[in-house]
Amino acid sequence: MVSDRIKKIKLINEFYFFRIVLQISTYFMFTFYLVLLYKETNDFKILIIDSVIFYVGLWVGFVFGSFALQRIGYVNTFRLSFIIMALAGIAIALSIPQIALLFPILSLFRGFGRGIFWPVNHTYTVREFNETERGSIISIITSTSLILDIAFPLLVGSLLSYTGDYTLIYIIGSGILITASLLKFGYNKKPTTSITSGEITSILKNKIFAKYAVLTIFNEMTGVILLFIQMILPFIITKNEGEAGAILSIINLVAAVVAYSQRKQKVRKGLGMGKYGYIFGLLASIILIFSWNIIGITISLVFVIISSALRSPLEEKLVIYIKEIMLDRQRNQSTIELNLVIETLYLIGRLIGFVIFLGFFNTFTDYEGIFKVFILIAAIWSIINIFFLVKIAKRNKKELSDLNLPPSPSELPV
Repeated sequence: MVSDRIKKIKLINEFYFFRIVLQISTYFMFTFYLVLLYKETNDFKILIIDSVIFYVGLWVGFVFGSFALQRIGYVNTFRLSFIIMALAGIAIALSIPQIALLFPILSLFRGFGRGIFWPVNHTYTVREFNETERGSIISIITSTSLILDIAFPLLVGSLLSYTGDYTLIYIIGSGILITASLLKFGYNKKPTTSITSGEITSILKNKIFAKYAVLTIFNEMTGVILLFIQMILPFIITKNEGEAGAILSIINLVAAVVAYSQRKQKVRKGLGMGKYGYIFGLLASIILIFSWNIIGITISLVFVIISSALRSPLEEKLVIYIKEIMLDRQRNQSTIELNLVIETLYLIGRLIGFVIFLGFFNTFTDYEGIFKVFILIAAIWSIINIFFLVKIAKRNKKELSDLNLPPSPSELPV
């Protein structure tokens, strides 16, 4: 028993370490990447194509990482992910003058390394932690993440604004990842099951899978475009990395306050509070549509963060719970297969979303109008999505109201 408890503590500490390092490196490696590409190409269509290639690479990396973690274990798969991301960062640093030509290769490389990370992360949260542990761990990760979110966007943005040197931030980000990958850990657990087509078929035949799949695809279609807009819009309006970073830091400060206030919410109360999150999301869209300037985007993104902080914990808990329903008693056997299936749904939704988005840019020249349309669509879809998520969960669990809701990261993810 003592040995098992020590192993569990080591698993938890490893999870904390790699998640936090990933987030810190993200500020250097990903947060301003679209800004760099836009400055070098001045073409939104290139940015969209880059994102498509990145997400294809992410999916390939996810599949590769799902098989790798069974052979080399959790820790070594994390390390492999970090090493590949670091090499991608070094490649970007060396290729900035030619990035307009080399971005397809660089994007595939970036996505592949990052994709390797997530099957390990998802397997941890569903398989290695019980409900009580998961709630506590997510809360600690979220709290730490929100603190980092307040400081680092402004720090990195100001560094870029002061030096104008993107090479420097990619060298720093790569250095962080390489250093983390070289540290020693005393426990490297390997999952004991192997991926089989039979288990994937069983998941596909689950009675609620089709409903969840449709929701997931539509959610990714709107979500990935909204993320794209949120990543590039602060710079488009301010024309300055430092000011763009300051906006992100301000809204993340609001996120920290709101997330802290919601730390003890339960699903039953969360359903009531969650509706205000969707109202704030709709207001954020309306504000930005009618106030397309630095004040408008700051207020709008603050509302987006408030919306996310109120509704994301509920949505995250419902999604994890629906996954557990689909796994049923096969939690230890089919977790990796379920993650593979869901990641494939993500890819389908992302590709469809970006194809539609690119079609708009090929048809219309008013990028502001295109952004506004998709921002509004994303806000409306979020209301539709939660309605059906709750409907699926309620049909399958009477004890839904007993689920604790840990705060969920409400930063602008990458």
